[in-house]
Amino acid sequence: MGAKLLHATGLERKLGERTMRYPELSVSPGNLMLIKGANGSGKSTLLRMLCGVLAPCRGVIQRKKDIRIGVHFVTSHGLSPSLSVKENICYSYALRGFDGPNWRQDVSAILVAMQLDDIKHKLPFSLSSGQRQRVSLAAAMVGTPDLVVLDEPSVTLDTEARRVLEENVARLRQRNTAFLVSSHDALLFENVPASTLNL
Repeated sequence: MGAKLLHATGLERKLGERTMRYPELSVSPGNLMLIKGANGSGKSTLLRMLCGVLAPCRGVIQRKKDIRIGVHFVTSHGLSPSLSVKENICYSYALRGFDGPNWRQDVSAILVAMQLDDIKHKLPFSLSSGQRQRVSLAAAMVGTPDLVVLDEPSVTLDTEARRVLEENVARLRQRNTAFLVSSHDALLFENVPASTLNL
């Protein structure tokens, strides 16, 4: 695959009675790929296959050896109700196998960057839907993964929170993190260079 993080070709997946067929795609370090399509076009299914949550019925997905992937899906924030904001982000960090002496700094940095530091000791039930969304996004981006998969990341975010999200995506791209993003938000990343995959 060379420098590519991920390459997929010939992917098919059954959705009920339909068989979804997906175009070939490649993701390199620092890329931002926007996945567009109508409701029911299989955007979320494609993201789940690319990050390994679902297996395709046909086709091949090649991933860089030891690739580190951060994931956010719109259908679930993926937050443990018994853990604080900070603990949820630490838990996500550990689940992806990140280690080393800088984990405390990495967690602290994403809390500040996503404007969560003032609520880091709160439990998810006490947060607004927009705050829970930001926690889930922070958990996906903590530790500078190789690839971050974001499914409808701007849902429930206000204008300021969307700006913060875009700033953090830009910051991580400068460190060669790639992003796969599915969104119906036409304004999200409107002025950012990106490739588009239409389904």
